[in-house]
Amino acid sequence: MTFESKLVPPVVIVLVVEHSDTCRDEVLEGIAGQDYENLQVVVLHRDQSSIEQQVKSVLPGALVKEVSASNNFGEAANQIEKLTNGASFYLFLDDGTALASDSLSVLVAEALESNAGILGPKVLDWDDPSRIT
Repeated sequence: MTFESKLVPPVVIVLVVEHSDTCRDEVLEGIAGQDYENLQVVVLHRDQSSIEQQVKSVLPGALVKEVSASNNFGEAANQIEKLTNGASFYLFLDDGTALASDSLSVLVAEALESNAGILGPKVLDWDDPSRIT
């Protein structure tokens, strides 16, 4: 997977799915609803059952790859190194993360403004978004 040259830095969203049944539609819809222009989505799933149809119904351009031999989130996420090149930023998510529509654009803007290498969003409780977790 490579990127076209655009005015905004390329970003790869890496979604690691531990179990097929936990990949909520809200997670996929949050990714699909991003207002950021230059992004690719890679879904790495550790379960042996396929989630490709579920993912492609919401994110038709996503790359879906099974990484069932991975022992944990980190091992699975590290598979991205073999699958992409040319990205300026990576956003690593687990299958319990729903994004606001401007999450990615806000993170990239902050990274560029502050010359940051690593950023993280404010994480809120799924059932009670008024609570920081």
